[in-house]
Amino acid sequence: MASDNIRVLLVEEPEKRSELRKLAGQAQLNVVGEAGFGTEAITIATQVQPEVAIVSIEEPVARPFKAIEGLLLSDPRLLVIGISSMSGRDHMRKAMQAGARDYLVKPVRPRELQQAVITLYENSQRQKAGLGDAERPLQQGDVIPIFGVKGGIGKSSLSVNLATAIANLTQHRVALVDLDMQLGDVAVMLNFVPEHTIADAAEAVDRLEPELLQSFMWRDPSGIHVLPAPLHPEEAEDITPEQVSRIVDVMAQTYDYVVVDTPPLISSTVGAILDRSTLVLLMTTQELLSLRRTKVALQMMRAWSYSEDKVKLVINYAYNVNGVMSSDIESTLEYPIFWKVPNDPVVSASARKGRPFVEAYPKSSVTRNVTDLARIVCGLNKRRQGLLSKLWPR
Repeated sequence: MASDNIRVLLVEEPEKRSELRKLAGQAQLNVVGEAGFGTEAITIATQVQPEVAIVSIEEPVARPFKAIEGLLLSDPRLLVIGISSMSGRDHMRKAMQAGARDYLVKPVRPRELQQAVITLYENSQRQKAGLGDAERPLQQGDVIPIFGVKGGIGKSSLSVNLATAIANLTQHRVALVDLDMQLGDVAVMLNFVPEHTIADAAEAVDRLEPELLQSFMWRDPSGIHVLPAPLHPEEAEDITPEQVSRIVDVMAQTYDYVVVDTPPLISSTVGAILDRSTLVLLMTTQELLSLRRTKVALQMMRAWSYSEDKVKLVINYAYNVNGVMSSDIESTLEYPIFWKVPNDPVVSASARKGRPFVEAYPKSSVTRNVTDLARIVCGLNKRRQGLLSKLWPR
């Protein structure tokens, strides 16, 4: 069978899609659509009805794996081929577990890709058992909790600025949820007095739909939509983990990214959000108390079978004095560091202004750092290893 008779969807972020597009052209594939990893992939797939999806798989792999799972939930008949620069057996295995039927390691020759598409399609046709249309569930946006088990480590600041950076970079719909329902200060950091909070959404949870939920959200000038913590701590007492899960689920039906600022503790509510998240940014500092608590949290998450693909360790206020040396943290925690956020005076200055530092101080070192983190989280480009290794040697 000719490859140009098989309808193919390319799934890759726009900034890196040209390489995949060129390879598909050289392989003479019939590309009927292109999409990113978010809800766009499901939308485009529904419109163009591809038979094969070619998905780029790079770090952080949680997003492409989730995209594969979402595509297959939307259409179980879709055939998925992963293309990656990572040749490790573990990545291949996880791609297959997500639903990929083939896995090609770069550099991929056009003929190799063409033959993979044809072989996969022809084998599927021979094995086809007359699967009918399945009910197609709503695709969920990416849920990204900023989690830490000690207060005062900068979770809220990172949550606000990461959400803002993602909105600026992608122009997608981004929501921010303040789940620290006792002492949440996202509204203070963005300098607004909430008219509605998560308590209102919890009261309406039995009839909660995307349109109603959006009416409870604050539309910040930065472009993000915010669901604040309750105005009064006692309001949080009646909010259940089931209600919070439902609120986040409905939010993920509407927004491409849902950033969650969690409280500094492990609770059933936090656990419910971590379970349904795409990527967890586990935040700590170099202080001994913070590291001790983080080690306990990591042990718990290992017991919950959370993988290193899902849980990424972030060191805030990275420095080399008054704490454990950066180079010793990985051995102390027995876990790899994913990202280091530098200490920068504009963080406190922006808090006094009531605006995100990525907006108020666009040329600062911490803004560049968090913007790079947003790119990685969204799969827009690779981490600038050379620069970071000079700034933060291990």
